[in-house]
Amino acid sequence: AEAFHANDAQHVAHLGIDLRAGSAMLGVVRMEGFGERLPRQLSGGQQQRVALARALAISPRLLLLDEPLGALDKNLREEMQRELLRIQRELGITTLMVTHDQEEAMAMADRIAVLNQGQVVQFGTSSEIYDAPATSFVSGFVGNSTLVKGDLQRLPGDRWSLRTAAGATAFEFRSAGPCTRTGAALLALRPEQLELGDQGAAAQVQYAKPMGHATRIAVMLADGTALHIAAPRSPANDGLSFGDQVQVRIRDEATCPVFVA
Repeated sequence: AEAFHANDAQHVAHLGIDLRAGSAMLGVVRMEGFGERLPRQLSGGQQQRVALARALAISPRLLLLDEPLGALDKNLREEMQRELLRIQRELGITTLMVTHDQEEAMAMADRIAVLNQGQVVQFGTSSEIYDAPATSFVSGFVGNSTLVKGDLQRLPGDRWSLRTAAGATAFEFRSAGPCTRTGAALLALRPEQLELGDQGAAAQVQYAKPMGHATRIAVMLADGTALHIAAPRSPANDGLSFGDQVQVRIRDEATCPVFVA
């Protein structure tokens, strides 16, 4: 029953830490003046800050956080991400955080370990994980990626071509990593790597939705492959509707991962 009636300062000091140390840690998480409040008097974000202060009060050498922000709404979660980064920098505590939110991992981590069925399949920086995924699983799990199956052929220079399984569509691109084989392959395409233009693969618009700085466009190729495009906002892109015929190509500056089919 004590846990339900303890105020914030007592919660933080519950492990034998004196109340002055507990109050000081409330200051670190910017909860000064809340020490006399009960848990039920706090918002979700404030409760998370108190829980963090409680974990930090014993001056741990390693801080383990298991889905610490999962119960918060999007705006509050982003605010707490910034707070966690600030506190981690100020205190210099090595932190291991478990999360199923890929964007959260990309935004917060110096190094990311991607697990699949209990096995680490890739370990690296957020840029390495996103730009050069080690497996098709990582490519699809981290970020929005579509795997296009087809026949891979080398072109002059550093460029490649993938013709889709139905043979109706060919994409030209630069590989994100060493690529020495031809034949059956999977090409990973992210929305920001694609664009609409006068040349490219024929496709039919499924929907177009303005979303802040970009228009999210879904198209279907002739062979039934669905692709998603993050296009710049423009009257032409915002005005697309279901059934419109467009052409899709890979941006010249994009580099795309290729995997064994």
